[in-house]
Amino acid sequence: MEDAIQETYLRALQGLPGFRGDSKVSTWLYGIAYNVARNHQRRTSRLVTGADEHVLDQRASPGTGGEAACYDPEQTAIRQERRAMLHEALAKLPVHYRQVIELRDLQELSGQESAARIGITPANVRVRLHRARKRLARLLSARMERMV
Repeated sequence: MEDAIQETYLRALQGLPGFRGDSKVSTWLYGIAYNVARNHQRRTSRLVTGADEHVLDQRASPGTGGEAACYDPEQTAIRQERRAMLHEALAKLPVHYRQVIELRDLQELSGQESAARIGITPANVRVRLHRARKRLARLLSARMERMV
């Protein structure tokens, strides 16, 4: 289980610079965690028939009605811990970096809209966003190293 969590964080950190902002950050992170958990399950499970695997995927897939049936308090605690870590790391960012992440990644505004709100050029938004994501990745990485 801890290996899957660590792999999720690692993949998220590695993929952060390539995050295009086409979706919410939470949706993106959930997708990473879901794929890692599914791959982990496939690697560690014994022989599972095709029908059994379909049932497992259905129970774990969002929107299939299986969420309540497979509620896992441990997973809920992990999600809460991850959310707290992300908020803590965001709070440590300088205001100008935090502001651009909030506008682009959390509020999902375009570069033009973000630039207008902040009062800078769209090119500066892109530069700040890149630097902010790099710094956020470093903060999260340092936090993960302290946990291991």
